Amino acid sequence: MSNESVNTITLHILDKPYQVKCSKSHMEELQKASFHLDDRMREIKEMGHLKNLDHIILMAALNITNEYLNYKENQHTNQPELNLRIQNLQKKLTDTLTANLDSIRL
Repeated sequence: MSNESVNTITLHILDKPYQVKCSKSHMEELQKASFHLDDRMREIKEMGHLKNLDHIILMAALNITNEYLNYKENQHTNQPELNLRIQNLQKKLTDTLTANLDSIRL
């Protein structure tokens, strides 16, 4: 962020304004993240089980972190399967192209 201009952006989470400094290139991402956090906190608040803002923040953070870790684990777990599928598709494509070239040569 040292070479980029730094701006202050106001984010609204549970109707409270929060001023955050960030580079121009990250403003849109930060805005999206704040919308997501606000949505999650509102869902938790509307459930009615938690009234304390600190508890709502903690539950939102835990839920989002859990989703991220599950996503990250699934990405890592699925990679070998995806690689195998790509290899199989490449082989089928090569076989098909070879067969087509052979039929043209005849």
